[in-house]
Amino acid sequence: MKIYVKSIWFSLCLSIVSFSAALLLHYLNCGKETEFWCNVALSVFGSGLLTLISSILSYRDTKIKTLERFKYYTKQIVHILNKYQQELTVDTKVNFFLDYADFDKTAWDAEFGNICFFTDFKKRDKIRYIYSSIYLPIQNVNNAVANHYYQFRCHKDGSVRNEYAMKTYINEIEPLIIKETEYKPDGENGDTIICTENELEKSVLTELNGYYYDLMHSKKIKENNNNG
Repeated sequence: MKIYVKSIWFSLCLSIVSFSAALLLHYLNCGKETEFWCNVALSVFGSGLLTLISSILSYRDTKIKTLERFKYYTKQIVHILNKYQQELTVDTKVNFFLDYADFDKTAWDAEFGNICFFTDFKKRDKIRYIYSSIYLPIQNVNNAVANHYYQFRCHKDGSVRNEYAMKTYINEIEPLIIKETEYKPDGENGDTIICTENELEKSVLTELNGYYYDLMHSKKIKENNNNG
């Protein structure tokens, strides 16, 4: 996406400058030499205009493909994280995070880096929205798991087993994935029930199927709180 956005801006500027030069030279009309340079400017304008049209068409196609790939890779990651359960044993949780850390997220990260919007060139509000609502929540989990990968690995292979430390590390990561909600179904005198759900998957999928989908298909939105 980025290369086509740059190409659009360059072609647009080139077309405007060359057409302005052609008009100026045409009205000066100072002889054959002026006519020659006028024709040169018109040739540059024609080439720039064709490149501009080609870049716009390529940008539109690449934008959809890039956003679709990012959406696909994001769904892959949250699908894995959705398998995490609080009821798992400490060793099972350690194995889960080790497997998750080993899962290749390079393509997901690369596709986010490729996202660029022509109409968002200056303020970058759309990029900031995708970053804060979709990319960052997952990246926070990735970083938290990576920070304790070595300790998890040592615990698994038995070189340094410390269940208390594992629980501490797990308690740092869990809130990034799981949300606990307390409520009393029978009123104030009833027993408090703790309900858990994968908040990360819920929030990310909501964004992917909401405003992100509209960005992908260039739909106009009158109001969107997440986009500022």
